[in-house]
Amino acid sequence: MKVDTEVTGYPIVDLYVSSTADTGDFYFYLEDVDENGEALLVTEGQLNASFADLYDNDDMILGGTKGIDVLPDLPWHGYETSEKNDQVFADGNIVELKLDLMPASIKNHFTNNTKIGGLLYEYRNKRN
Repeated sequence: MKVDTEVTGYPIVDLYVSSTADTGDFYFYLEDVDENGEALLVTEGQLNASFADLYDNDDMILGGTKGIDVLPDLPWHGYETSEKNDQVFADGNIVELKLDLMPASIKNHFTNNTKIGGLLYEYRNKRN
């Protein structure tokens, strides 16, 4: 897992994932951790893996009309049924999940130590 803030100034999580489930919800959080292990939640984000594909945010504004440069250039995911892949992890696929965490700011809290963690809620096929 990689967290990058240099391009946009926003924390961008870049993670490559495979799963035995067909898809799942991913929850990410960024914490500031002191030398005693005390943690302060800084920011968080979530992504349903079915919407892992990225789209040009400039194309999404005004129904695909060009000419608007939406900034900052953050990862934009689909949201329509036609853009959803409920079998994103099928056949052992390794999928890149890229998302931005919610903007946040902290000043002089604990140390320069940070921790990023994640939680996966898997969707399993339910058969009667």
